[in-house]
Amino acid sequence: MNEAGIAHHSASVIWRYAKVLVLVSVGVLLTVGPFCLAITTERHHTSVGLGIGLSLGLGIGLRLGSRSGVSIGIGAGSLVGIIAALIEGFAPFNGIGIIIPPIIGIAIGFVDGIGTERLRGFREAIVVSLVMGAVLGAGLWLRYGWQGFAGALVMSLFVGTMAGMRSDSDGGMFRRFRRPPILVIVPCAGLFALVTWAIAAEGHGWASPFVALISLIVLPGAGFAIMRAVAAWLRPRLTIYRQLTGYLNVMWVPIGAFALGYAAIILVWAGFFGALHQTYPAESFTGIDPAIPPSMNDWLFFSFFNATAQDYNQLQPASNLARLLVGSQLIVNVGWAVVVFAAVMSLVQPQMKKLAETQANGQDAE
Repeated sequence: MNEAGIAHHSASVIWRYAKVLVLVSVGVLLTVGPFCLAITTERHHTSVGLGIGLSLGLGIGLRLGSRSGVSIGIGAGSLVGIIAALIEGFAPFNGIGIIIPPIIGIAIGFVDGIGTERLRGFREAIVVSLVMGAVLGAGLWLRYGWQGFAGALVMSLFVGTMAGMRSDSDGGMFRRFRRPPILVIVPCAGLFALVTWAIAAEGHGWASPFVALISLIVLPGAGFAIMRAVAAWLRPRLTIYRQLTGYLNVMWVPIGAFALGYAAIILVWAGFFGALHQTYPAESFTGIDPAIPPSMNDWLFFSFFNATAQDYNQLQPASNLARLLVGSQLIVNVGWAVVVFAAVMSLVQPQMKKLAETQANGQDAE
């Protein structure tokens, strides 16, 4: 490959990853941000939800890099980000020990369950879990600093160990239990003792081992098992969206043209309504405050509601000419919706039939 080919390939890779970065970020922000702001006024709750959602979504999206990676990244980031915000906002007490354990288990369980292949063996399970822990730890850094990052890594090691205990890909979590190797047991035991000591130093006394057991094993293990089962249940039901992608690509241009025409009708009749009011201000429409004359925004809203056959409470036609103008828009809208939409469907029907045959042949080949 010559220098021009290498430069073109590099630019293509950069553009692909940049597109994934932008799409996943926008999708997660639009989903998690308004939800977090709706349930709480505390900024740190929102920062936790957005930080975890963005880091997880971007990690998955950039790792997969395809269109499915974008959709899965947005879905996983939004779901886990919302769950994190709920835990942070409604848990009886906040802190690293209450939010990180279930979130780590939920995130890794989602990745394991939604994929076409399960995590196999201790090495793969622990490596993937540690990567996910580092990604989620980056999202927790804004709220908990380095302690959040370190806590996420510690939890992910235990979740990866529990994930590696499964010897079958589709069975229960601990069906046909496999003992972890010594290279896994030793660091887990050491970290368990260290966490127990840290909890005891905070004054928990004899309950410290039980608190460590709940934080390191019970909560993340439960989150992993539950979310893995949920994601595995969702996986075959989400494949329908991949099949719909081809149909949406076929319909995108004609449906977009239909929508633009509909918007043009709304805009044109908004101008008609405004011009009629300017010509006959006293008798055309009711509901107008003489001190505050209607603006173009008002006529656009009135035209939009009229196009959807809905009443716009603020403005009502009063004169016969205004009623005639309103009725003419309704007739044009109905004609556009029925005739033009039927023409659009006739245009795309051969392409959709060809696409259906292609998908059917591909399934038969498999």
